[in-house]
Amino acid sequence: MSNIPKNRDDLIRLIEAHFSKLQTELEKIDEKDAQRMCDESFSIKDILAVRLWWTRAVMNWVQAGRNGEVPNVPASGYNWRETPVLNKKVAAEAKGRRYKRICEQLRAEQPVLLRLIDSLSDEELTGIGIFEWAGKWPVMRWISIGTSSQYDGACKLIRKTMKQAG
Repeated sequence: MSNIPKNRDDLIRLIEAHFSKLQTELEKIDEKDAQRMCDESFSIKDILAVRLWWTRAVMNWVQAGRNGEVPNVPASGYNWRETPVLNKKVAAEAKGRRYKRICEQLRAEQPVLLRLIDSLSDEELTGIGIFEWAGKWPVMRWISIGTSSQYDGACKLIRKTMKQAG
């Protein structure tokens, strides 16, 4: 399965498949395991908080575009080269939140995301130049990058971290 969707059905399949795999991994993690470091910067909980942020961000960008607005992408005060710094900020802001709560929030966003995709016309989803903020890519690709690709990456990091932990 390619990670670049070709149409609405591909996009939904990718999101659902990667989200399901991530949920399977998350069900094995408790609050203690969630503190395990995946790399020098991010714990499992941090990784999940960042994925939640990206899911919400891409939905906000789409909604802003539908409202005729041009959102600051990826976020106000950040450019694309600064996404590692942005991700660290997101993780730092999540420090006081419980892992299980972040899991619940991510699960709650899933049906919202799917409803948003369903509400987009084929032209909005696949057309280039429909949303100014999306530049030369169709919004479908941005949604995929902000959701299914994020879920896939998180799943792989979490699986690797837990395997190394024994």
